[in-house]
Parts: sequence; structure tokens; C-alpha cells
Amino acid sequence: MKYFVNAITKAVIERHLVEPLPDLVLSPLVVTEMAEQEVAFVAAEPVEAAQQRAYLDNKMGMSEKGISSAIGLIRSNVPKPKQHMEEAGMKW
Repeated sequence: MKYFVNAITKAVIERHLVEPLPDLVLSPLVVTEMAEQEVAFVAAEPVEAAQQRAYLDNKMGMSEKGISSAIGLIRSNVPKPKQHMEEAGMKW
């Protein structure tokens, strides 16, 4: 009796769960049979992700500009060795 139940269970699982899997799994064959709108929907980026990426790109750009400005400010305020020595009363 146990063997019979196992055999029936296995047959039912294979028929109803495993057999339809190739149609459900996204494969190149499945994609080629999709309409263009379906492919666009599957490949589309979620709106939230696009908004977050745009926000982070904007923050990154602002940070890069700030870093460039800070580096420029530091370089303009750092005395050159010759200038520094002359200000200290030393000869170059």
C-alpha cells in the first residue's frame, strides 16, 4: 500500500507541478515567443528603482562637484615652496 501511495503521489507531482515548468521558466525560447510588449514589461525597471537611481546620480554629481571645489580651494591656498620660504625670510 505504501508503494502504491508513493507511486501515485510521484505521478501527480510530476504531471501537475514538474511538467508545466518549462513553460513557466523564462528561457530564450519562451522570450522569442513573447510579444514585444511582454518582453518590455519583463525587462522593465521598476519605477521606484529608476527614481532612486536618478536621485543617487544627482547626489553623486553634487558630491563630485563639491570635492572638485574643495580640492581647488585647497590647492589655491597652499603656498608654493619658493613662496613659503620667501615669506619665512629664507632664500630659495
